[in-house]
Order: sequence, then C-alpha cells, then structure tokens
Amino acid sequence: MDIGICSIIVALITGISSIVTAIIWGYVPKKRSQEIKRLRRELLEVYIGAYNLKAVEESLEAESGVSKIVARKDLMITEKLETKRIEKRIQALQQLVGGSE
Repeated sequence: MDIGICSIIVALITGISSIVTAIIWGYVPKKRSQEIKRLRRELLEVYIGAYNLKAVEESLEAESGVSKIVARKDLMITEKLETKRIEKRIQALQQLVGGSE
C-alpha cells in the first residue's frame, strides 16, 4: 500500500473515533445531567404535595376532633412522612434545583 492511502485510512479512523469519543464524553453526560435535574424537580413536587396532604390531614383532624391514632387506624405511615423530615427534604431539594439551574 502507498503511504498516502495509509494516511487517509488512519485519518478516517481517527476522525470517526474522535466523533464517537465526543458523543460519549459530551452528549451522554449532558443528557444524564438533564434527566437528574428533571427528576429532582419532580421529586420536589412530590414532597410539596405530601406536605400539603399532611396539612390537610391535620386540619381535618382538628376540625373533626379526631386524634391521629384514630384517623390512621389500620394504616402504615412511614416515618419519612413526618412533617419535619418533609420540610428538611423540601429545603434540600429546593437548594439543589435552584442551585443547579
């Protein structure tokens, strides 16, 4: 083979591999980062919804004069739905969502 043809082949292989490398090192992490931001926003909305439901629950309990024990009879409520935990998580997510944009 001629040196000119070999250099053309090497240049083509190098060009194609650099395009693939650019996609792997640029596009994929950017797409993943965008997905993480979207999921954080969605999670923040879920926590805000849970916080609002807790507020409705407490107001209905106060209105009807029913205790939490009676209102939650036969229900398993995880400790992650405590008001303070939800408030802390909302603050942390707001900092992440607000700081990453």
